[in-house]
Amino acid sequence: MRAFLAAMLLAGVATPAAAEEWYYVTDDGGGIVYADADSVRQAGEAVAVRGFLGSFAPLDDAGVPLWYAISQFEFICSNGQYRVTHTDAYDANHSLARSTDEFEEWASVPAESFAWYLQQFACDGVRLEAVPDPFDDTDDYFDTDL
Repeated sequence: MRAFLAAMLLAGVATPAAAEEWYYVTDDGGGIVYADADSVRQAGEAVAVRGFLGSFAPLDDAGVPLWYAISQFEFICSNGQYRVTHTDAYDANHSLARSTDEFEEWASVPAESFAWYLQQFACDGVRLEAVPDPFDDTDDYFDTDL
């Protein structure tokens, strides 16, 4: 999970998520994940999708605590491989705090991980509940007023 949290640091500007078509994907009590249906697209042999992670606790030990991340994922649907190519991390005020490009090596999608559920969204078209704004939905989920 720690690697996934680090990977979830992705693309946008201050609260870019509100203008997209976001869907709840999964949660585990410590984090909640959404995916942007508008971002699903073919990228060579891979399928790309933006994933959003909201966290109950700061995602890392940066000088500014980071609570949210939007990451660009790519999946090779035929063999269950994935990588993260970009991450934007946000502070408690939903403001962009850090942006990183990262072309990770392709790795196997761990079963029932956040990435596994994102793969189902991107490759299999699994859609659960639509949410208007994942930042606000995360705050409501954790009942926080950061």
